[in-house]
Amino acid sequence: MALPFFGRKPPPDSARKPHEYLDDPDPQSPAAEADAFADFAVKSQLMQFAEMVQVQEVSAGIDARAEDAAMAWAAGDAAAAERVLREALADPATAASDGLWRMLLDLHRLSGARLRFEELALDFATRFECSPPPWDDLSGAPATPRGEAVPLLALAGRLSSELAAQLQQIELIARKGGAVRIDLARVRDADAAACTLLRQAITDMRAKRIKVWLLNGGELAEALGKRVRPGEATAPDTWLLLLELMQAGGDEARFEELALDYAITFELSPPSWEAGRQTPEALNAVAGGQAAAIEPGGEAFRLEGELFGAGSDAMRRMLAYAADRERAVIDCERLRRVDFVCAGSLLNELAKLQATGRRATLIKLNALVDVLLRVMGIAEVASLSRRA
Repeated sequence: MALPFFGRKPPPDSARKPHEYLDDPDPQSPAAEADAFADFAVKSQLMQFAEMVQVQEVSAGIDARAEDAAMAWAAGDAAAAERVLREALADPATAASDGLWRMLLDLHRLSGARLRFEELALDFATRFECSPPPWDDLSGAPATPRGEAVPLLALAGRLSSELAAQLQQIELIARKGGAVRIDLARVRDADAAACTLLRQAITDMRAKRIKVWLLNGGELAEALGKRVRPGEATAPDTWLLLLELMQAGGDEARFEELALDYAITFELSPPSWEAGRQTPEALNAVAGGQAAAIEPGGEAFRLEGELFGAGSDAMRRMLAYAADRERAVIDCERLRRVDFVCAGSLLNELAKLQATGRRATLIKLNALVDVLLRVMGIAEVASLSRRA
């Protein structure tokens, strides 16, 4: 299976114009640093699955700035995606493409920016002499519980050193809002390397004044608890992560017992109990209701929310659904975002599905996700269509 090789193709400086709503960041500003971090995260995520597919240059017929905007959105950087698209629409050479306009309209729908959407829709109708897409709030903001204002990102499976790329993206998203929830409900175990990576990521984010809450860590705590033995001074980060999970779960009695064992085993002062580390009930209560996919109903399997990382439960259920059908229809009307790691995994799994004589059809994709999937080569192994 060939993965299209694509790169960022910035326009010449003479073609760049200030966008209408977002100020161009100073090279030394936090926004510029965030963009640089996003680029680093993107490269790290692509490296995770680069060895699994053959890389060759393929012309996807997609405008370079459409690629840039789709990649920025995949990395969770809506501001960068808007900046790229506004610069493209300010350039007469690219403004004639209605595809770029539709991407920006979809970005406003995904962000819940109705006023900006309506202004752009009027310009769209005037320029192309046709009806613009209708307004539809895809942000999820109006109906979400209060806790969902804090991003909720899930890890799954047995964690290893491959966790590094996912943690980079978690930090990128957390830096934008100053807080993040990490759902561990589907994590079965974590080796010593993963414990070190996760604990260090939590420590680093808190040092940057980012609030981090761990949710549903009971099963992981049980797995780690079987590996820590008083008197055996090995894998200290496994001990420290287990103490972190006990704080998050509010289990002060077990925390104090383990902290004493840690002090005796390593001859070091253990972490102190901090009540503020316990996940607030308002944030914990909604964790189970933010599934990225729902069970199939009727003729199509529906994907919702954001697909993050490889091997998510949502993708596994979707692939199981598709494996039972010669032509599976996947309704993506409420799918907001797919990150790079997930897109790479999806490419490989759909290629395997096609090899068995089955083919999936992803319908009602938003324009940003549609471009990303096409650039990644998924249109070669599945049928893709956009929403109105």
